[in-house]
Amino acid sequence: MKLQFDANQQYQLDAVAAVTDLFDGQPQGAPEFSVVEVGDWGRLFAGQARTELGVGNQRMLAPDKLLANARTVQARNDIEIADAAVPLESWELLDMAANAARTCPHFSVEMETGTGKTYVYLRTVFELSHRYGFQKFIIVVPSVAIREGAPKNIEITAEHFRALYNNEELINYLTALQVDHSVYEYVAYDSEVEREFAKRLDEREDIRLFVKLPAWFEIDTPVGKYNPDWAVLKHDGQTLYLVRETKSTKDFLKLRTSEADKVRCGKKHFETLGVPFEVVVSADEV
Repeated sequence: MKLQFDANQQYQLDAVAAVTDLFDGQPQGAPEFSVVEVGDWGRLFAGQARTELGVGNQRMLAPDKLLANARTVQARNDIEIADAAVPLESWELLDMAANAARTCPHFSVEMETGTGKTYVYLRTVFELSHRYGFQKFIIVVPSVAIREGAPKNIEITAEHFRALYNNEELINYLTALQVDHSVYEYVAYDSEVEREFAKRLDEREDIRLFVKLPAWFEIDTPVGKYNPDWAVLKHDGQTLYLVRETKSTKDFLKLRTSEADKVRCGKKHFETLGVPFEVVVSADEV
């Protein structure tokens, strides 16, 4: 059985617009309009910001414009406001990158049970990405059962949203492994091979620390940039091991052409540098 979704239910579109219109005036997120040079960091969309902690969403609206947008949305939805000039409700958070307090306004969209709240928040994610270039979102749920259902909802709506948003696709990081020997409590994995790799590293007594590196992390070498997937440090502290790709086999015939080419390229790269390079298929071989 294949589920069908109606993309034109007005009350759902109104709920999505209640969020997206908050950012009216934010520079357009489409690459042809918004790619900007950011010093050594390279090119980012207008809706993105980059620090040493990674790439995140960037709100470029002034606070008074955000307040005006919020009041417009509230008026459109017949939400009574005692004083339109009262500041927005906000949290005070510590901005780790800036080492300073930051005010973060928060907003709620209320919908009745059975009206498609899951569809609305997923479509809102796509709209914010499409219109403003926002790329990262956190889904917070009240129970383990709902958390386990979230990836399934992303899966069953994937085809519908791909058709609406030019083959864009949500990548969910709800598949994460709890670990003790990394810089975070959880490690996100993209495949069962990566999950087993991280699990085994965490179990090994000789591993002091390991981390899955972000996609933007690059190391300059004399023959070009190197983008490893993992960094592993043993207790002897003498050598930092960098793992480029995590695959389940050394047999190139069982890998996709692009994956096999990455292994060949890595080998040639490090042969040129005179750096040891080995192909392994399990964490025990690192």
